[in-house]
Parts: sequence; C-alpha cells; structure tokens
Amino acid sequence: MLTQLSFLGVAIRSHTAMLALAVLFALVAGPPWEERLEGIPRRKALGIHLVLALAAIAGGHLHYQHNYPGVAAGRMPWEGLHAAGALIGVLLAAGPVFLLFRVHPGRMADALAPVSGVSVCIARLGCFLNGCCFGMRCAYPWCLSFPPGSPPAVLEAEYKVIPSYQSWSLSVHPLQLYFALSGLLITAVALWLIPRKRYQGQVALVSLVIFAAATYLLEPLREPTRIFGFAPQLQGIAGWLLAVAVAGLVLCEVGHRLVAHRVHARAVSS
Repeated sequence: MLTQLSFLGVAIRSHTAMLALAVLFALVAGPPWEERLEGIPRRKALGIHLVLALAAIAGGHLHYQHNYPGVAAGRMPWEGLHAAGALIGVLLAAGPVFLLFRVHPGRMADALAPVSGVSVCIARLGCFLNGCCFGMRCAYPWCLSFPPGSPPAVLEAEYKVIPSYQSWSLSVHPLQLYFALSGLLITAVALWLIPRKRYQGQVALVSLVIFAAATYLLEPLREPTRIFGFAPQLQGIAGWLLAVAVAGLVLCEVGHRLVAHRVHARAVSS
C-alpha cells in the first residue's frame, strides 16, 4: 500500500493523487473519445466534464460533511468525499448542464459512460492505495492484509482484534478493487453497446444498472464499524437508483418497440 506519492519533492496523498488522475483522464481522454463515439464536439464535451467534475466533488464533500462533521471541518473539498454524494451531485447537475450546452441528453449520457467507468476505476484504486473503503474480514485466497497505520489496521488495533498499532491487519475483502473492476465492466459493456444501441440513452441506462447493481451487492461486504461517524448510506441510494434505472430501461425499451411497430405498420400500409 502506497499512502503517499512524491511529486517534485512534495508529498501528496495517494488518494488525492488518484482522484486528480481520474478527473484529468476524464478531461483529457473524454472529449476526443466522446467525439469519436457519439459525434459530440470536443469543446462542449470538455465544458460538460468540468461542470460535472465540480458537481461530483461538491456533492461528495457535502455528504462527507454530513456523515463526519467534526473531521470534515479541517479538510479541503477533495480530501473528504463520499461516492454516494458525488453520484447525486452528478445526477442533479447532468440535466441542466446538457441543456446549457445544447446537447442531446441521451446521446451525451451514452458518450459519458465509457470514460466514467475508467474514472471510477482510477479513483477506487486510490482508495485501495489509501486503505480506506475496505471490506469485512474474510479468508478467501484473494483477501488482503493491510500494513500498520492503514485504516483497517488502526481500526482492528482500536478494538483489540490485533495485538498493537504496529501489526498488520487481518485479511479483509479488497472492496476497493471490487469497485474498480465494476468500473471497468461499465466501460467494456458501454463500448460494446454504443455501436449496437437502438435509441439514445440506452447505453447510459444499462451502465447505470450495472453501477447500481454492483454497488448494492458489494456494499454489504464493507466493514460496518467506523472510526468516525457512521458508514455512508451508499447501498440505500444504490437500491433506489437501481429501481429507477431498471424502470427507465423497461419504459424506453417498450416505447422504442411501439414506435418501431408503428413505423413498420405505416410502411406496410403505404
């Protein structure tokens, strides 16, 4: 685990560095990718990415402040983020931003899906390096032990599960890596589906279903006890989001088929 990185002699927390890398990837790789996949002009795509990145940071930090008011008081916005708040921030900002930049909401949402999956993966790798967002104790071959001073080791030392603060933690689920893999799955499915989609917004809805379902299934593996405050309510939000995404996907599928049937009926009658 690498909790700090050195850049030009300045020590930077690995979590902060990976979060910055995730945003940088979206800003640099996103616009040309989206122009090639969906024909979104690069300037518009860049502006949308900037606004949505700010919305994610604002929403994530507000949620962090709500959960840990004492700890968040002395931290910069990007130093304390919760995924649930970041997701809500993006979803609330997306509609107005798409209208502001005059892009088709469904097409832009589809274009955002592949790069968003990669950004989620990079950010979650930062969580892994930092040791936060870890899972419950487990004995599977892929479960990992974290070094002294890491959040799992500190928590277990607090509750006398391990001998001292100089001990490695017991093996826990590498929950951060599970979430990172779900991000790559979103990207892979989105890239496969974009040239095959039947209507605008289909890729975004499928990606949202994957994200919400993965989150809902993975959150129970999170270590329930926290050093500060209480755990973020990510599973509850993911459950509601999954229901909405599935309902939206079903409605869009039914609507698309009805339109296609009417067009076919008119073509036959003419």
